[in-house]
Amino acid sequence: AAKCPGFSPFDFVGNVLMYTKYVSNA
Repeated sequence: AAKCPGFSPFDFVGNVLMYTKYVSNA
């Protein structure tokens, strides 16, 4: 997501999934 300029809904969803997985593992 960080490598792509601007806003991408797909990148946003990917970031949310990564965040939720990180939180669930914490």
